[in-house]
Amino acid sequence: MKVLKFIGLVLLWILKIIGFILGLILLIILLLLFVPFRYKAEGSFDESVMVKVRFSWLLYFINGYYEKGEKEDVTLVRIWFIKVYDSRKKSVKEEKKARKEREKVEKERRKVKGKHEAIIDKGPIAKKSVQEEIKESDKVLEKPAEYKSTNESKEVKVNIEPSMAREIELEESQEESLAEDIEVTKDKKEDKKKVEKKKEKKEKKEKKEKKKKEANPGLIKLKRVWAFLNEPENEGVLRFVTKYIVKTLKWILPKELWLNMEVGLEDPALTGYIAGITAILYAKTRRHIHVVPNFTDQVICGSFKVKGRLFLYQPLYYIIRVILSKRVRELYKLAKG
Repeated sequence: MKVLKFIGLVLLWILKIIGFILGLILLIILLLLFVPFRYKAEGSFDESVMVKVRFSWLLYFINGYYEKGEKEDVTLVRIWFIKVYDSRKKSVKEEKKARKEREKVEKERRKVKGKHEAIIDKGPIAKKSVQEEIKESDKVLEKPAEYKSTNESKEVKVNIEPSMAREIELEESQEESLAEDIEVTKDKKEDKKKVEKKKEKKEKKEKKEKKKKEANPGLIKLKRVWAFLNEPENEGVLRFVTKYIVKTLKWILPKELWLNMEVGLEDPALTGYIAGITAILYAKTRRHIHVVPNFTDQVICGSFKVKGRLFLYQPLYYIIRVILSKRVRELYKLAKG
C-alpha cells in the first residue's frame, strides 16, 4: 500500500508540473495575443529629419525608444529597468579604439624624432658617416646583378681551350632554341584561351536567344491565374482577399495622427493637387491633418505626431480566415506553379 501511495504522489507531482508548464505557455500566448503593443512617434522635417519613437509592451515591462538626430541615431531597449540593448555603448567602444590607435601613432613618431635628435647631437662626423653609409648602399643597389658574372665568363673563356669553347657555344645555342620554343608554346596557349573565350561568348548568346524564344513562365502563370479568376465559381475570390488586405492595413495604421505641413513645389498646379488630396484624406479619416500650400516658394517642412497600439490577434484571425478558404489555396497553387 505504501508503494502505491508513493507512486500516486509522484504521478500527482508530475501532473502538477505539466499543468503548471502548460498554464504558463497558455498565459504567454494570451499575453502576446491580447496585450497591445503601444507606440508613440513625433518629429519634424525640413532640411534635416528629426524623429523620436517610444514603444512599450505589457505595462512597460518591455520598453524603449529610438531617436534620430543630426549627429547620430540612438536606440535603447529595456526589460523592466535593465538595459538590454544600447547603441551608445558601441559608439563609446569605437571612440576608445580610435584613441588607442592615435596614441600608437604618436609613440612611433616620438621614437623617430628621438633617433634624428640623437644623430644631430653626435655632431657633423656622425652625420657624414651616416650619409657615406647611405651612398655606399645606393651604389651597391645601382650595380646590375649580371655585372660580375659577365666578367667572370670572359676571364674563363680566355683560359679555356678551343674545344671547350665550341661546347660552350653549342650549349648557348641550345639554350636560345629552348627559349624560342617556350615563347612559341606561350603564344599557342594564348591563342587557345582566345578561342575558348570566343566559344563561351557564342554559347552565352545562344542561351539568351533561346530564353527569348521560349515563353516567359511568369506570363504563363499570370494567364492561368486570370483564367481561374474569370471562372463563374471564383468571382468573389479577389474581393474576399482585398477585403482582408484592407483590414490588415487599417490594423497597421495609427489610431491618432497630427500633421502640420507647408508644401510648395515648382509647379503651382502640383501644389494645388496635393492640397486637394490632403483635404480628401482629412474628410475621410477625420485625422488632424493641416496642410498649407505655398504657391510662391519651393518648401516642404512641418511636424507630425503619431500614436497607436497593435493587437496580434487581429492579423492572425485574418490570416487564418484567408488560409482556410479552398479557392484561395487553389489560387496560391496556380500562382506558385
